[in-house]
Parts: sequence; structure tokens; C-alpha cells
Amino acid sequence: MIKLPGGKAVRIAIVALLTVLIAGAAAACTRTSVKEAGKMPDQTVSGPKGPEDPFDKEAYPGQLTIRYLSTNGDIHTGDAIVIQSPDGKTMLIDAGVPEAGKQVVAGLDRLGIDTIDIAVNTHPHIDHIGGFASVLAAKTVKQFYMIHTNSSLWGSYYKDVIRLLAQRGVEFTYVEEGAGFRLGKDVSVEVLSPAKGVLPGAVQGPDLHVPVNMNSMVLKVTYRDQSFLFPADIYVERERELVKSAGDKLKSVMLHAAHHGLTTSSSPEFIDAVSPQFVVMSSNVYSNLKLASDLAKRGIAVYSTMENGTICIVSDGKKTRVVTEKRNGEPLAPQQQQQLQRPPVRLTFYYVGSGSSYEIFMDSHGKFIQRKYPNVSFRFLQNEKGTTPGDAAAAGADIDVFITTNSGMTLLKERKWDSDISDLVRKYNVDLDRFDSGALEAVRRMGEGKLTGLPFRVNSLALFYNKSLFDKFGVPYPQAGWSWDDTYAAAKRLTVQDGGTMYRGFGTRTLGSLMQLNPYSYNMIDTGSGLPKAAIANEPWKRYLNTFIPLFRLPGYNATPALMDGTAQNNLFVKDRTLAMLVSMNSDYPRSQFVPKFDWDVTPLPEFPDRPGVGSQPDVVYYALSATSKHRDEAFQAMMQMTSDEVQTELSKQGIPSVLKLPSIRAAFGSANADMKGKQAELLLPAAYAEPVAYTSYHPKVAAPLSKAFTDIVTGTKDADTALRDAENQANKDIASMTGANRR
Repeated sequence: MIKLPGGKAVRIAIVALLTVLIAGAAAACTRTSVKEAGKMPDQTVSGPKGPEDPFDKEAYPGQLTIRYLSTNGDIHTGDAIVIQSPDGKTMLIDAGVPEAGKQVVAGLDRLGIDTIDIAVNTHPHIDHIGGFASVLAAKTVKQFYMIHTNSSLWGSYYKDVIRLLAQRGVEFTYVEEGAGFRLGKDVSVEVLSPAKGVLPGAVQGPDLHVPVNMNSMVLKVTYRDQSFLFPADIYVERERELVKSAGDKLKSVMLHAAHHGLTTSSSPEFIDAVSPQFVVMSSNVYSNLKLASDLAKRGIAVYSTMENGTICIVSDGKKTRVVTEKRNGEPLAPQQQQQLQRPPVRLTFYYVGSGSSYEIFMDSHGKFIQRKYPNVSFRFLQNEKGTTPGDAAAAGADIDVFITTNSGMTLLKERKWDSDISDLVRKYNVDLDRFDSGALEAVRRMGEGKLTGLPFRVNSLALFYNKSLFDKFGVPYPQAGWSWDDTYAAAKRLTVQDGGTMYRGFGTRTLGSLMQLNPYSYNMIDTGSGLPKAAIANEPWKRYLNTFIPLFRLPGYNATPALMDGTAQNNLFVKDRTLAMLVSMNSDYPRSQFVPKFDWDVTPLPEFPDRPGVGSQPDVVYYALSATSKHRDEAFQAMMQMTSDEVQTELSKQGIPSVLKLPSIRAAFGSANADMKGKQAELLLPAAYAEPVAYTSYHPKVAAPLSKAFTDIVTGTKDADTALRDAENQANKDIASMTGANRR
């Protein structure tokens, strides 16, 4: 037992670095009792009588059982909830990610379930629908319910399920608010969300996470006097709408913690409206200790599949008890006790780019930080209308950490938001030798000698290729160590017209990056004479460009300015699939969700003879500590957590290139990423990065004219000398037009 703030004593349990509060349990038993809901709120189940098996299919005859299946994996595996009515009918709510599907089938096997009377997919995110492919292949499903979204928005994991439904002759029905059905004779299921008539129209836009989660299916399952609420992945905003529209209808003995217990959900108003006796968090990798602490203060017990394994809720319609696979009530480790008792801190993270969301931030950053610092909550801002750097400065926004690249850092330096973290590095004894020297040097050079932040991921250029086109024309696949001459020889054989279709051998999605991140570390800017000026009309740059120009001048290529556009080149590769090779950032590998059934692979950026084994310069993504942060220590500790061996290993498994040198982290790269299975994922990482050039606010003023000069040379509009001279003159005019305030 420990004391939470306010003096309330509760039991705490821990697995690895994550913890979740469990109330009302005896430390020596897996069986836990909770207060009954409904008409007899004061009645409780008798005390624990000993361990039980949550998979015991004979133990609970004539009762309702709800089992949260615990699935394992290096990544979040999602929801899989098996509900059995007193008369033996079965409902399955969601089935986790595709990789968890076989575990879900194994759980059904242990329960002796061959037929699923009702299957429900609350929304088409991969961690909810993906495992249904395995379930449909192994079990008989009579009826399938889902929400109505545009099927073209989803990847192969979704289409595989739809295909199997059709093949197995399973009827599927779109449902929304007001729909209802029965599970057996005595169990009713009511659909409370999505709202009537909002789908499929509400699910659109560049970021599908938010609208899909907001409109995911909310189910209320009722047996006699007791109800159980399953709000899928809805957010606080939708919770509040339901409080207004559904009111007392939300009241339930059990609440499924929305969105796996993440801080996007579980608002106090919603908890009040549901008034649960206990809450279940469904996630194998994350448990929200702060939420569990808040709920414990209300006298609400909390269970987590990460902490408790498979969880079985048993109800006779008046009383409910919970049987868990793993023991609970074990003491909290001293470090976690200390963290829990720390005062709450809210950190504001500002993403200098756009197109992200709070949910993406929590999934990519926040959840890892809260593992070690559960007292930390977050505010997330990004560079968009209303919250641009100018807006944030004018509003006096309290920003603690910027998520940025070099180009974004120039904006921060203009507003004097950059700072030096050297004192914190010394204070917390951070071993900077753990970091890749090139990644760290890129941050230092951007800071003009100061260490303004810590890098947490590093991107670079790679060569992607379409295996089907290489097979079609009998050309050997690219290999690590390929030279640009090898690339030209292959491109020449692959630039051909066949069957009325023009195929092209080589392209680049990121022409500007091919210039700025060049392996020779050529600088576009000369600052030696004091005032900066462009430095591209010279022999080194001309020689570098001449490496690529022949690739676009092959007979039949017919390069035009429109065709040379990065989006057009990418479309030739992933959409039309008439481009055999594409240079792109290694973070832009094809995702099956958007590019289904594409047989691609990757190899390092081709090499120059005098630069063997050297890839592009690193394109570093880092956390920059704000000069105005009111929580410097807490913000720095969050940055330290994100660059820990543990977190960097997990990110590496997901296919995010690490900034750390540890060989085991590099070896783990892509191992938990479904899109990288069967690919040479390790080749997305260069053997060595080129030395980074010091980036300045002037570089974009040179990169654009240089890219145009390259296109002019390729299309024959200008010769190389003229194009580079004109580009340099234009860049110098643009540099001269910059105000003194921007010249940092």
C-alpha cells in the first residue's frame, strides 16, 4: 500500500516500467471482487477463495462473461473482447492487429468457441480490424457489424477482411446510433455512436486518425440489472457530446477505457456520467497511471491487460466479479512510488511542421514519456493557422519543447527561442557518446556551437525499387555498394516502351534533398568572406549534378518540368508503377495502407568511387528546449526518456531510424513493422552518414534555384554553366533581400 496525493491509500501493481492501480484485491490471489451496480449497489461478492483460470469454460454456467484477451507483441496489438451470453452465444468485439489474429484464434480455441454469432468491428483502424482476417479464416462468423466509411481510405488489412467476409458468405451491416441487437435471449446490445447520419462523410481529410476514432462505435451491453459500456476509441470531445445526448443511458457497472486509456479520452464528465464500479484498459504496451490514480481517488478499481493479462468479468445480472490471469496488488517499486507522488506537470510540445495531431504525438512521443513520468501531461501545438510561430509568440505561449528539423530551427532562432542545454547534460550526466556523432554534430552546427537539443531520429536518402519491373525486364536488383554507374546501366535497360506503356528507370522524389544532403558535404553557402553568398556555380557542383543528368536524358524519358516535379515522380513509382527506381527519404517507404500489393524493396543510396560506404548527410529530427520553458528540468527529462536505450530500441523496431550507436538497436530496425517484413529493412540505414553541413536560413534561398537549374539542364533549356550561374545570381538576390533580423 502507498499513499497517493491527498492521503488516499490504494494498492499499486507494476509490470516493467508501466504501472496501473488495482483497488479491492488481495495481494496473494488473482480473484478480485467489486461492488455490484444497478439496483443493489451495496452488495458485494464474497472474498477471494483462491486463483481461478479466466479461460475456464466450465466455471461460469448461466452467467454473462466478458473476456479481454491479452495479446503479446513488440507493438501495440489492440482490442479483442469475447462476450458470451448465459445461453452460450458469442460476440467478438474487435480482433487486434493482423499479427495478433492468431493469438485471438488461440484464445477462442481455449474457450472452445468455433462459432461467433456476432462479430463487431468498432472502427477500421488496424489495431481493431486487422486480426479479423485470421478469425474469419479459422472460425464460423454468422453476423458482422461495422461503421460505414469509404473503403478506399484503408489498406490491405481492411480489404483482406472485406474479401474474406464475401468469400465466407458473412452478412455485414453498417450500424449507427439507435441500432440494437440481442446476444442470445437475455443480453441486449445498444449502439450509442456514431451519431445518426454523420458517416461516411465525417471521415475524410489528410489525418484519418481523429475522425475515425471520434466516430468509432460505442456499445452498451446489458444483462438484467447490469450494463457494460464499450466506447472504443472516442475522444474527450465525443465523450462530452454523449454525456449531453445519452445522459443516464451511459450508466454502467463497467467502463472500457476509451482509446486504450490514452489521455485523449476518459474525461471527468464522462466518468461521472457512466459512474462505473471498475474500468478496464485494453493495451499490451501502455497503462495510464495518471488516469488510474484519478480513478482510484474516486473509489473506482482499474484493470489493465498489460498488468493483469487476460481479464474475465463474470456477471449474474446483479453481481459482478473479475478474474485475472496475472496476480495484482503487488507493491510498487520505489522509483515508481516517487514518480507517482511528484506534482503533476503539463509540458507543451510544439511541432514546427504541420499535418500532425495530438493523437499522433501521444502515440509517437507522449506514451513513452508517461511510462517513466506518469505525472506529466501534455499540450500539443503545431505550425498551422492560429498557432504559427508568429501566433504563438504574439500570444506569449508557454512552449517547453520544439519538435523540429534544421529548417524549422531557423524559425526558432529568429525568435530567440533556441537555448543551450549543456548545463542540463552535465547535471543529469548524459553520455553523449551514445549518440551517432553525425546526428549530434548536425544539431551543434545548427546551434552555432551550442547544443540546442537532443536528436531522437535521423532520416537519410535511400534508393527504392519496384521488383516487378526488374523482373519484367530481366534486370538484376540493385545491391548495397552499387555505384552510380551501376544505377545508370540498370536505368538504361529499364527506360523502355513496352505494350504501349512508357517505363522509366530512375527518378527522385526529393531533388532538393539530393542537393542539400549530398554525400560530398558540398555547401551551397559561402560565409568565408563575411556576408553569406551562394556557392554553386563551380566545378564540384557541376560534377555532382552531371552524375544524375544522364539518368533523366535516356532515350524515351522525355523529361519535362512537370514530370520532374517530386510528386509526379513519386506517383510514377507508387501509383502508376512505371518507374523502376526512386531516390527518397528512408522515412517515406511505401505503406501498404496507402499502396497495397506493391512489390518494392530498398538499397542504400548508390555510392561515389571516392566516397565508398558513405550515404547522404543526416536529416536530423530533434527536440529543442525552448529558451522560455518554465519546466526546463522536466522537459529535459522527457527528452532523455525518448533517447533512452529502451525507447530507441522500440522505435527502431517500428522502423524509425535511431540516433544511438548501439548495434542491437540497429539490428532491431523494422522487426516489428509489418510494411518492412520481407524487405531488406536494414538497408534503409546507411553504413555511414556524410559529414553534415552547417544549415542556415539562407539554404532554402539557394536550394530552390539550384533545383530549377538542374531541371533546366535536364530539359535542355540551358547548358550547365549558364543554368548554375543564373541560379547563383538569383540565390544571391534572394539572400540580399533577407532582412537583418533573419540573418542568424
